[in-house]
This record gives sequence, C-alpha cells and structure tokens, in this order.
Amino acid sequence: MASERVARLAHRVIERYGLTYPLNVMAFARQIASVRVVEIPDGMDGLICYRMPPKPPYIVLKKQYIPRLNFTLAHELGHHFIPWHPRTSYTCDVAQPSSIGRARRREAEADIFAGELLAPKFWLRELFQNSSLADAFETLTSNDYLSIEAACMNLRKLDMPLCIVREDTIAKRVYRYVSQSFHWLNLAEEDIQHKAKSVQRCSPGKHRLAFYTYDLPRGALPAPCGMSAKAILTEIVSEYPDVSFNMLWSSAQGTISALNGNMPGQSIEVLYRRCIERLRDKPNLEPLTTHPQFELFVAERCRELHCNR
Repeated sequence: MASERVARLAHRVIERYGLTYPLNVMAFARQIASVRVVEIPDGMDGLICYRMPPKPPYIVLKKQYIPRLNFTLAHELGHHFIPWHPRTSYTCDVAQPSSIGRARRREAEADIFAGELLAPKFWLRELFQNSSLADAFETLTSNDYLSIEAACMNLRKLDMPLCIVREDTIAKRVYRYVSQSFHWLNLAEEDIQHKAKSVQRCSPGKHRLAFYTYDLPRGALPAPCGMSAKAILTEIVSEYPDVSFNMLWSSAQGTISALNGNMPGQSIEVLYRRCIERLRDKPNLEPLTTHPQFELFVAERCRELHCNR
C-alpha cells in the first residue's frame, strides 16, 4: 500500500543522510533547500518551490507553533523526496491540481512521510524499550519536538495496550487511538482507570498526563459494539481518501468467509483468532489491519457469519 511505500522511502532518506534522533529537522532541511519562515496567507502552512537547476528548491513556512512548524517542514520534504510528486513549478504560484483526489492523496502521502521522518518506528521502539513510558514520552515532546497529539498518534506504530489521559484540562481528554489492535479502545471512559494494569504520570511542559497500561490477551473476542462489519469498515475507509472500500471488503470478506467455510463446528473465538492472523499476513489490507477498529471489524464479521451457519 502507498503508506507502507512512503514509510520505506522515509527510512531510506534516514539511512542515506545518517539522521539521528530527536531530529533537528531545520538543519536537515537546509542541506536540501533554502528555508524561510515568513508571514504567508491564511490557509497555507508552507510550500516548496522549485527553480531552474542547479539552484536548490526553497521552502516557505508560516510562522507557527514549533511542533507544527517541524511537521510542516517535514511534510514539504516529503513532497521533495517522494519521487512521484511533481516538481514542475518553478515559482511560488500554487498550481491547480488536475484532480482534487490526486492532490489529497499527495498531501496524505507527505503527511505519512513527515510522521515517519520525525518519529521513525525503530526510534520509538528503542525509546520505549530502554526507558519508562513517562520518560520516553517526555523525550518525544521536550523542546517542542512533537506536540502531545502528534506523540500519541505516533505511538500507534508500536501497538501498545496503552491509553493516555490528559488531566490538566477541565474536561479530561482521552487519547484512545494509541493502540492498533486492542479492543479496550471501546471501554467506557469510567472503565479506563479501574481496568488498567498500571498507571504512570508525567508533566511535559504545562500538561499533566496519565498513562494507563492494560494486560489484555491478544485474540480475546471484543464485545459486540452494535455496528455491522460493513458500517465499521465504512468508518475506517473514510480516513483514507485513496483506499477503495470495495477492495478492502472483497479481500477481507473473502478470507473470513473461506476460513468460516473450512472450519465447521469451530467456536467463534477460534475463527476470530485465525482470521486476525490470516488478514495481518495480507499486505494489501494494511489500511485495515493497522487501524484501531480492525479487531472490532473482524469480530463483527465473524459473528455475522457464525449466526448464519
């Protein structure tokens, strides 16, 4: 899938330039292009402009919150390094996209590149293996490297049974999306604390965060959520403008149906675990299998088929 391909491109850039982390993205960008931070029109965070060779490109950034500026700069570098993104404009005029869908896809790909350039999976894994949750998170957010929201989003890459609650606001904010495959994401908010295995706290900047970890076995069948499998998949696909619902449904449904037909008499729990394993082996299903609602989708589809036996 495109997201996996873009992530591999980011890793090749990291290896080629010998980047170390936390990354000084501004210093790196200035090896590639001229960079200016200026006042630019509302609705635009930044852009990359190309000039006639051998002049390097230059990147124009809007003055903004430092973590956002880091991400915008990494995003523009994504446009530069992704080889199928056009380099036809030599001025700062914003070219009219030949198709809105294509333009959105390019922006989504640049976002993926930026996320992987700023917080590659190998660095995240090293951080969380060698330090506590709180210390690792402080590394991600110290010196305005990543925002709290961006750090939480990047933790999805590690598939951790973790929930982060921001406690310094009047209405506590819960970051439920930091795991890819644990069905506790559907816990009611009041259950988050008392069902946790442990809790750690840290205070990055002026914020107070609580990290709740869980000891839930993989393969446990999620509780019914009241939605059909198709409705769950529709929600998942809505987050990926370049992904086809029909392609995901056809491939996933074919696999689940085949296993259901080959396992007569087996319990729904066994069918569910086999489906999870088989679907995760399919590269074309990466947008589905890396989504927080993946296990919920599989559980509901297994229930639907099991009821029709």
